[in-house]
Amino acid sequence: MKYLLETCGPTVGVKPNWRSHDLAKLWKSVLELLDRYGTFDPDEADSIVGTVILEFSKIDPASYTYRYPVDRNGKLVPVALNNLHLPTLAEVMNGVSAYFDGCDGYLDNLRGASDYDE
Repeated sequence: MKYLLETCGPTVGVKPNWRSHDLAKLWKSVLELLDRYGTFDPDEADSIVGTVILEFSKIDPASYTYRYPVDRNGKLVPVALNNLHLPTLAEVMNGVSAYFDGCDGYLDNLRGASDYDE
């Protein structure tokens, strides 16, 4: 998300956000970016990917636990993994990755169009 905001955002007036790891905030900015480019979503991929991102945001609001094993006080970061099926997680994350790869290519093409020349 940060990559898209950095590379494609300035063209349509959406600023990158390097200070926050809040997935919900970053996703909101990505949706604004897509809206400003005038993209459409016939297969509702935005909604599906948004659901995944917001689910991760609920589990780890500051995106801290996947980066650090302890908090700033040296205490172990609790991870609530009652029921995790790794093959399913891998499949979902591959889909999210493909979504963002597609966004990158599509927005890069739009950026190259005359309407979005800087």
